[in-house]
Amino acid sequence: MRGDYQEPESLNEAYIGGEVLFLISGLNLGRRVSETRNAIAAAQHAGVRHIVYTSVGGIHPNNPALSARDHYQSELDLRNSGLAYTFLRNALYAEIISNILVAPAVASGVMAQATGHGRLAPAADGLRSEVDIVCSIAERTLGSATVDWAAMRADYATIRGHIEACVPGFDDFEARADTRDGFALPNGPRDSRTFNTVTGKARFTVNPLVVLDVPDGHLLLQTVRSHDQFNTTIYGMDDVYRGITAGRRVLFIQPADRAELGFDEGAVVDLISVWPGPDGVTEQRRAHGFRLVDYPTAKGCVAAYFPETNVLVPLDSVADESGTPTSKSIVIRLERAGELPIGLR
Repeated sequence: MRGDYQEPESLNEAYIGGEVLFLISGLNLGRRVSETRNAIAAAQHAGVRHIVYTSVGGIHPNNPALSARDHYQSELDLRNSGLAYTFLRNALYAEIISNILVAPAVASGVMAQATGHGRLAPAADGLRSEVDIVCSIAERTLGSATVDWAAMRADYATIRGHIEACVPGFDDFEARADTRDGFALPNGPRDSRTFNTVTGKARFTVNPLVVLDVPDGHLLLQTVRSHDQFNTTIYGMDDVYRGITAGRRVLFIQPADRAELGFDEGAVVDLISVWPGPDGVTEQRRAHGFRLVDYPTAKGCVAAYFPETNVLVPLDSVADESGTPTSKSIVIRLERAGELPIGLR
C-alpha cells in the first residue's frame, strides 16, 4: 500500500484498519508541517487512535533551528488533534551522519557536530528494554523453575496477567489497559468510606511541627513530579497538571514573591541552596538556568521538578527516622542566570 504525505487521498486509503500510526517526519524543511497535518487528518479519517511521532530534542518555541520549529508546530497539531500521541524526541537522526556530515568530513578529515561533551553515535543494536534486563538478571540468578522469566520478557501481556492475579483492582487488566482513558483502581475510603485498619476507622497521627527558619530574601523549595513521571519510567517534557510544555527547568513561584525579589515572569535564574554544614560553615549548591513561572504557591514557597533540582539537596539533610532526603523543604535564594553550562544552552 502506497501513501504519500503530499497526497492526502493516498494516506486516507493507506491508514484504513490501523489503530496506531508510527509517523516518521519528512525531510522537507518548511513543507513537512503541512505534510504532517495531512497525515494527522488521514489518521483521524481512518479511525487511528494513537500516533507515535518522531520529533527532535530541544523542542521550544524560541529554538532558532528550523527543524525544531517544524517539529514544535507538529507537536502542537498533534496535541490539538484529539488523538492519543507519543513524541519521540530524538537527539540525532542516523541519516544525518551519512547524508550531511560524511561528505565534508571526507574532505577535511574532521567530523564536526555540535555535541558538546557528548558522543556522536546512533543507538546501538545492543540496547535493551528495562524489562529485558530485569528478566534476564532474574533468570540467571533465580532460575525459571517457578517463574517463566522468558515469557514475561517476550510478551508484556504476561506481566499484566501476573499483576491481575496478584493486585486487587486489576481484574480484566489486559482489556482495560487498552481503553483510551485508562481506569481507576479501587479505593476504600473514596468508594465506600471503609478503612483497612483494626478498628475499621481512619487513624490519624499527630506530630510536632518543625518550622524552618527561612532568612529574608530566601524561599522554601519543594520538589514535585510532572503528570507522567513515575519511578523507573521515561517521562516527558510536558506537564498537563500545571500547563508546562517543552521544558522542565522551571520554578513555580508566587507572583508577589517574584515581584519582591525584583524578577519578571519568565526570567531565567539560578537556584542556590544554603545549608549549615557539620562544621558550621554554610554550604551552597547551585542549579543553573530555571525559568520563573507564576503559580499560586504559598507565600514564601516555590516548587520545581526533580531530578533537575536534586543537586540542591544536601547529602546530610535527611528525615530523622526514614533517612529520606529533605527534598520538600530546601532553603534557596535566586540569582539571575549568567552563561549557562554546556548542555543547558
